[in-house]
Amino acid sequence: MSYKYGFGRDTLSDISLTIKEGEKVSIVGISGSGKTILAKMIVNFFEPYKGQISINHQNLKMIDKKVLRQHINYLPQQAHIFSGSILENLTLGANHSTSQEDILINIRNDIHILKFDTYFQTGQNIKKEKRIKRKIFHSYFIYIYFSM
Repeated sequence: MSYKYGFGRDTLSDISLTIKEGEKVSIVGISGSGKTILAKMIVNFFEPYKGQISINHQNLKMIDKKVLRQHINYLPQQAHIFSGSILENLTLGANHSTSQEDILINIRNDIHILKFDTYFQTGQNIKKEKRIKRKIFHSYFIYIYFSM
């Protein structure tokens, strides 16, 4: 597939990528090489002008965007933080079968916050590793993270 902005030259040209189930892939390149565009195309934020993107042999254009995005964990470089506590930010949209106490214990163990109680009062303190925590309370087929 290929992608370009407007009438400019190709940003991505004749890209072919197959990722097998369970496989982990890292897309590496210099700034401006198209890594972010490729990731956004997988999430169906952008469409190729030539070719197609398929998941399980199904063209992304044929998959409802809302359904698709429920199965893709996309963590952009700059994430939106909502007002509220960090706990509320981390569990946003999650299946709430996990108790808040279990969530807090997992977060405390994994991100080593020393002043835990006061630090968790405002969601504005949330950093990238905590935004990843927000995503792991969900179940996805595809995970897309950018370098930290």
